[in-house]
Amino acid sequence: MMKSISVMLHSLSHLTKLDLDFSNCHITDEEIIVLSDVIPVFSHLSSFSLALENGELTDFGVSYIVTSLGSLRFLSQLYLNMEWCDSITDQSAQKLADFMQTNIQLIDLKLNVSGTSITSEGARTLQIVQFTRRFDNFELYHE
Repeated sequence: MMKSISVMLHSLSHLTKLDLDFSNCHITDEEIIVLSDVIPVFSHLSSFSLALENGELTDFGVSYIVTSLGSLRFLSQLYLNMEWCDSITDQSAQKLADFMQTNIQLIDLKLNVSGTSITSEGARTLQIVQFTRRFDNFELYHE
């Protein structure tokens, strides 16, 4: 399924806004790797939403997502929903925090990491970035 989506997405490389919803599809790291290979094709994206709720995603997959997002030099709005991806840990929180810190064009950020294995310490790592750089909008959902 992801291979056919990959081919279709290549033909849409001119887009500036993209919303992808894989909630309740139980997306895996392997499928995320395929998707992550395609994300850089959207070099004009300024707004990106990726819903992965209830996925079988791990820190390995999040690493691929973050790396591919780093190639989007115009990205100013990001919504990343990883709710109930319970194999995601503080390692992913640190990767996301590093991405947030280095991508200065990012001004609107919503992260949902409720139900993951990110601890309160990992959530604090993400919140600290909010105070060390300026966002017009920053929302973090963590339970």
